[in-house]
Amino acid sequence: MTEPRAVAEGLGFSYRVGSPVLDGLSFSAGPGETLGLLGRNGSGKTTLLRLLAGLTEATTGHLETTPLPAVVFDRTPFQDSLSGSENLRLGLALRRHADRTASAARYVSALDLDEDSHRPVGEYSLGMRRRLALAEALSCRSPLALLDEPTLGLDPSGRTVLTDLLSEAAEAGKTIIIATNDAAFAELVCSRVLVLEGGRALADDAPSRLISDLEAPTIIEVESSGVPPHGSPPEGLSVVAAEPGHLVVSASSGARELPALCAWLAGSGAEVQAIRVREPGLADVFHALTGRRLVPDEAERP
Repeated sequence: MTEPRAVAEGLGFSYRVGSPVLDGLSFSAGPGETLGLLGRNGSGKTTLLRLLAGLTEATTGHLETTPLPAVVFDRTPFQDSLSGSENLRLGLALRRHADRTASAARYVSALDLDEDSHRPVGEYSLGMRRRLALAEALSCRSPLALLDEPTLGLDPSGRTVLTDLLSEAAEAGKTIIIATNDAAFAELVCSRVLVLEGGRALADDAPSRLISDLEAPTIIEVESSGVPPHGSPPEGLSVVAAEPGHLVVSASSGARELPALCAWLAGSGAEVQAIRVREPGLADVFHALTGRRLVPDEAERP
């Protein structure tokens, strides 16, 4: 059996005053796994990454990790006067991974930094700095990568590229641990998710199993003219909210209820302008476990 690259047993961290930041966490992550640490700001995600990176010592418990992991935190200490390419070469040389320069160039290209690689990093936007940090982390030889809010500052195309690159890295055997409050991103890229709240792990499983165990209904939102239909909806549908121009229903058997819903709306004389179907996801799992909504930082939106 392949040895895991990160193992925590009863891990805890506390400051001198206040509640524990982390309280009794136990988990492991092995080769080819992408483990998501899903939680709100202040849930202990970044502290856990700092412990895994060896930047902070645990107060209690036991922790074993691969030495010198590749890390991306919210502020990567680049040399602003140097270009993107020069920063990459310097970072890899300091890690004694200078032979990975060609690999880094491939990530620079994939993350759409080719045209800006000659510019001083001091001129980079937040999203560009984040992409440069990701290129360095993914190109170095370390078998363990620790990524703190990797979608911060990325536009939709950047998120799509990052999703593909992380999947490729995991398939090649790299262990990736991601701290994020972006449930949709975690659902796409993570093979397992550790749901954190108040420093505790409330769940640890594959996203698909967490969502399946939720047994939540499909949500269908309808935008239409006029008032919502009167009377009871078709069998299998329940009205969640109704107001002029906007109707929200839950469907017990998913999108298969759409034809009956459309017939009901048409019979009432409503002119449908848009229908959105939303299957339950990790955000709903988090809400069910914590009673709180998980909303990505505004800073993540370009």
